[in-house]
Amino acid sequence: MTKHFIAFFCLTILACSCNNQPTKNKVISKNKPIGQDTTIFKGLHGTWFRQNKYGFTLIEIKDTSNVLYYQVSDRQADFDNIKSDRFWYYKSKAIMGYSDKNAIWISTDKFRFDYKLKGDTLIEFDKMGDQGIFIKVYTDEQKAYKIFNDATFKGEITHVVKVDSSEYFVLNNIDNEFSFTSIPNKNSDSKQFTDVAAIGDMVIKSQFGDTLTLIKKQTNKSYKFGFVQQ
Repeated sequence: MTKHFIAFFCLTILACSCNNQPTKNKVISKNKPIGQDTTIFKGLHGTWFRQNKYGFTLIEIKDTSNVLYYQVSDRQADFDNIKSDRFWYYKSKAIMGYSDKNAIWISTDKFRFDYKLKGDTLIEFDKMGDQGIFIKVYTDEQKAYKIFNDATFKGEITHVVKVDSSEYFVLNNIDNEFSFTSIPNKNSDSKQFTDVAAIGDMVIKSQFGDTLTLIKKQTNKSYKFGFVQQ
């Protein structure tokens, strides 16, 4: 395994002039997270993905000290004469920190990478310039939560159902089905949304708000629900 890695490292050095290749021979960072939380860059938490003809890289950021890094490279994209051991696979736990107000670094057990955050993209860069773009990817549940979180609504329920842990509802004045997972608390009588919600009840939520309010049509009693953030 060691011989294979050394051979591949040499081949990487020879091919470093090629554009848009995955960058693997970074200097190991000795930095530690500077104690700031990743909420400095809103939206940084999550899964980031890059793919090109040389392979793919996936980064999962949970917080500054809990990052997972995966990379698969196709050696044959650079060297047609490689007949065996074609793919190089690397995975590592990692940490991250902030280079300045516009950039972050990620340090694995072997390499360091630098990125600029721009919306739902991470742009990897080094002294030679930009090296590739990562896009943020979402599960179906995360996509549904993003729509729910972005929405402002006040309307009457026309449909409500629970499927597994997800709770779905439709309102009379919005052409969309919302999905979320409520958290029982003292303001909801320790019940979930679908335990008490019925057709005709009023539902109110502001954009990016952390509380959903349900007002019962028959009793005018109100319930306030927190919800799982994806």
